[in-house]
Amino acid sequence: LTETLGWGTAARGRYASLECALSIPGLAFPGVAERHLGTASAMLLGSAAALMQHLLNAWWVKEPWQQFVVPLFSFARVAGHAPLTSLLHAAGEEAGFGQAELRGCLQGLQSLASLLAILIWTSWFSHCVRNGKPRRFPLGPAAVAAAEMAVGGLALHICRKR
Repeated sequence: LTETLGWGTAARGRYASLECALSIPGLAFPGVAERHLGTASAMLLGSAAALMQHLLNAWWVKEPWQQFVVPLFSFARVAGHAPLTSLLHAAGEEAGFGQAELRGCLQGLQSLASLLAILIWTSWFSHCVRNGKPRRFPLGPAAVAAAEMAVGGLALHICRKR
């Protein structure tokens, strides 16, 4: 945001606050999308919203007002969190994990993923900046969201065939 829109710390803070505020309804009422769409569809909706956010950031946003349109997808983006969490807990129970043990394993995996993500995304960002195209950074997360959608869609297709 600093490199392409010229935003200072205060503007970036306002943007981050807006994005978080728009996520609150989806986090406060986690089962709404799952109840209306079903577990798999809610998860795919979250992945699709993430993909749209990243693609808009990469290709559409040229002006500051456009950047403020992108967080409107935040509500839909968090729609996939509750179904994923409930599926993880159900699978953990089925596999014989206690709740504390499962949470510990998941926390360890999240910590490892965070460490790897720092390395991957800082390398990708520095590559984009070095090449003079910092707005191309969101294409990396977009690729991850697209892969998440593809794997989720494949899993849904396989499960429905059974």
